[in-house]
Order: sequence, then structure tokens, then C-alpha cells
Amino acid sequence: MKTLTITQKAAVNAYDKFLSAGTTYGNALQSAARELGDTPCITFLQALATVHAKHYKCNVTLKEDGHPTFHTGDESTRETRHGAAQVSWQRNVRVHFTKSDKRTSKQVDAVQALLTKFAKLTKGEKKRFLASI
Repeated sequence: MKTLTITQKAAVNAYDKFLSAGTTYGNALQSAARELGDTPCITFLQALATVHAKHYKCNVTLKEDGHPTFHTGDESTRETRHGAAQVSWQRNVRVHFTKSDKRTSKQVDAVQALLTKFAKLTKGEKKRFLASI
């Protein structure tokens, strides 16, 4: 096996730091989310959104409920929305402040509803259904 070049070693080290930083910020956001519970802290979200907007070189407007909108113009419009910043916020920040058990319970309920309906089918209908999947 060939040895890594200086540039490749630098890339490996940078990736290691990236992963460590992701874990560090993720743990910090999870702790903050637990501390806040169901009550959003507008000041905290504004501080995070300001850092986020600075990185993406865009503006941010916070709604009354604390959800930010990232945009390139003076005001947020359909034309000025910054999609990359918004998606990154959803994936990297918002995910820590969203209750995942709501989505899970809906999925479980949907499956249970299907199982209940399946149980009510006749033997022939069940056979036909199973053959179709």
C-alpha cells in the first residue's frame, strides 16, 4: 500500500477534526434542547441563526415561533430564499429541537391501522393482497 501524500494526510486530519466538531456541536445542541424542553428560547435560536447566516453570507429573519428564514434580500420572499442555508439549518440545528417520537407514533399508528384492516379481509382477499406485494 502506498503512503499518503502531505495533502492527503492534511485531508484525513481535516476530516477527523470535522467529525469531532460535529459530535461536539451535536452534543451541545442536544444538551441545550433538553434544557429548554418544549419552550423555545428565541434569544438562543437567534444567536444560532445569526452564526448560520454569517456562514452562508445571507440574512435571517426569525418568525414569532423562533423558526428562521434565510434569504439573500432585505426581506424574505420566494425569490430571495437561500435554500442551501435553510436545508443545512434543518439538518444540523432544527433536528435537535424536533420531537422525533411524534413521527414514530404516527408511523406505528399507520401500520397498526393497516394490520387491523388486513385482519378484516377475507381469506381470498388476503391471498390476493399478499400476491401483489
